[in-house]
Amino acid sequence: MSRHIVFMLHGMGQHNDGWSKSAISTLKSNAKQYPLPIQFEDHYKFVELRYSDIFDKYIATYQKKSEAIASIIGQLQTDSFVRTIAEELTQEPDTDNFLVTHLGDVALYAATELAELVRTKLASQIISALKEEGASGGWSIIAHSLGTRVIHDTLEAMINNDPLFYDDIGYPTVLMMVSNVSRLMSINENKLWKDSVVHPSHNPNKGACNFYINCTHPLDPFAVIRRFSPPDGTWGYPETFQSGNEQNFIEPKIDNKDITQWNVHDLSHYLEMPLVHTSFFEYSISPRTDIFAVPPIKIRIANEKYRNGRLPGATEDLKTKLENLDLSNISDWPTAYSAVKTYLKLVKEFLN
Repeated sequence: MSRHIVFMLHGMGQHNDGWSKSAISTLKSNAKQYPLPIQFEDHYKFVELRYSDIFDKYIATYQKKSEAIASIIGQLQTDSFVRTIAEELTQEPDTDNFLVTHLGDVALYAATELAELVRTKLASQIISALKEEGASGGWSIIAHSLGTRVIHDTLEAMINNDPLFYDDIGYPTVLMMVSNVSRLMSINENKLWKDSVVHPSHNPNKGACNFYINCTHPLDPFAVIRRFSPPDGTWGYPETFQSGNEQNFIEPKIDNKDITQWNVHDLSHYLEMPLVHTSFFEYSISPRTDIFAVPPIKIRIANEKYRNGRLPGATEDLKTKLENLDLSNISDWPTAYSAVKTYLKLVKEFLN
């Protein structure tokens, strides 16, 4: 019997082969605390996707990283987050590799033909893996940060180029978007909400996945600035939000005190949260919402245990610094860039 394939897609920054091991290990270790109706390793097969090498090769063709970013400014929409990123990065010291390799990827993806190379590469990897393993066990995607926008565009292109391609491989059971920047990187929100095929639906002919799980930490600037929040009745079809007793747009209720490591934006940090990993287990194992893969009482117990183990003292220090960014009141792109830059410098400071 085919296993359930889970594609792992990284966010911004440099990622080498094996980048997903930490995230997969987090899911595996947490699965042990629940009486799941499956054996983790027998049920899931994880397939790592990677695209950061495409950006690394492009930047390497320039003597200075700032020159690589400057080369694409003219291609970016004015009065946009990515345009502001590009303009600001050209003013940053070229030695600030951490800032450029993280935010530079966002600008490069939005501006250049590299985006098409990224989407083509990922589509090929997804189709090849599904044909090799067989899709009878179903498949899902966990995407993080910039990867959320990348997979949104990749699925959009795959469906638009071949509306019947799901006939052979089925459509994803779960599309988990962790720190979703799809809206942050959008120029035209009408296209994102009304015109895109990338939304959940129990009808595979009307959506890109069965369940869409959207994970947002309230102190993660990338997720909170222009938070991904589909307006009622404007995203896809009515059954996007409710079909009988089955809701297929799921948002775990993450608390601003849910901090167990310095980088709240980190993928593994999100997956450590019981409300996040149990939502993935629940819908990837048992798509019918009247049958629980994870007993609700077990979720409550795990969540209480998790919240009792949050970083003492340091949590309040970091939480205060992040709250001072005042993310919910950001109204212009330069301020947004400043908040993101401050956040990344905080992370770099704590990591060192």
